[in-house]
Amino acid sequence: MKKIIRRKLLQWARPRLAREFETRFLRQSNLSRLTDRPDSDIIVTGYPKSGNTWFQHLLSGILYGVPGGRAPHELIELLVPDVDGTAYYRRLSDPMFFKSHHPSTHRYKRVIYLVRDGRDAMVSYYHWLKAEGRNDLRFSDLLDSPSLEYGCWHEHVDGWLANPYQADMLVVKYEDLKKKPVDILTEVCSFAGIDSDRQHLEWVIQECCFNNLQKKENTQGYYKNFKTFRRGVVGSYRDEMPEDFLAEFEKVAGPVLKRLGYL
Repeated sequence: MKKIIRRKLLQWARPRLAREFETRFLRQSNLSRLTDRPDSDIIVTGYPKSGNTWFQHLLSGILYGVPGGRAPHELIELLVPDVDGTAYYRRLSDPMFFKSHHPSTHRYKRVIYLVRDGRDAMVSYYHWLKAEGRNDLRFSDLLDSPSLEYGCWHEHVDGWLANPYQADMLVVKYEDLKKKPVDILTEVCSFAGIDSDRQHLEWVIQECCFNNLQKKENTQGYYKNFKTFRRGVVGSYRDEMPEDFLAEFEKVAGPVLKRLGYL
C-alpha cells in the first residue's frame, strides 16, 4: 500500500516540479511562454509560400532597423518568432509579431493575412515539399487536403476570408506587396499602430528585395536543401504548372481565385 501511495505522489509531484522549474527558468532568462502571449499581439499568417518569410524579414526591418538581406536568419526568428518553431519567446516590443501558417482559429485576435495567387503558391509549395523529401509527390496531391499539413489552398484562404471568429484582420496580397510595397507597408504600420517613415520603409524594402534575400540564403543557408526564395515571380504557374492540373485547380479553387481577382 505504501508503495502505491508513493508512486501516486511521485506521479503528481513530477509535473508540478517541472512547472515550477519552468516558471523559475523563464523568469531568470526573461522568456515568455508562447501560450501566454496577449491578444494584442499580431499574427502574420498565410498559406505556405505566400510571402510569409519575406514579410518576416520586412517586419524585422520596420520594427528593429535590422537589414533583412544581411541579418542571420536566427536573428529574424528571434525578432518575429515562428509559432511552429518554438514554445518560448523573448518579448521585445508591444505588440509582438509572430509568423504562422495556421488555418482560421479563435486563438488569433489580431491578424495580418497574406494571400498569394493560389496557382503560384501551389507551384512554389510543390517544389518545397519535393525538397523536403516527398519524392513521390504529384501536383494532384495538392488538392488532397488530408495529405497536406495546412489543408488545401482554397480551404485555407476561404476560411480566413470568412473570418468566423471576428479577428481584427488586415488582408495583404503578395502581388500588391511586390507592386506597391511602400503603400502596403504603410497600411500595415497603420493597422499595427506603428509610426511609419517613408524613407525608412524604402530602405527596408531595398534591404529585403528578392535578390538580397536569395543571395543571403545561398551563402548562409536556411533549411539545408530547401529554397525559401526560389523564384518569387508573379505568374510563375504559367510555365511551371502542368496544364491538366491547372484546369483541375481552377475548377476546384475558382470561386476563391475569382473573389480575390486572380481570375
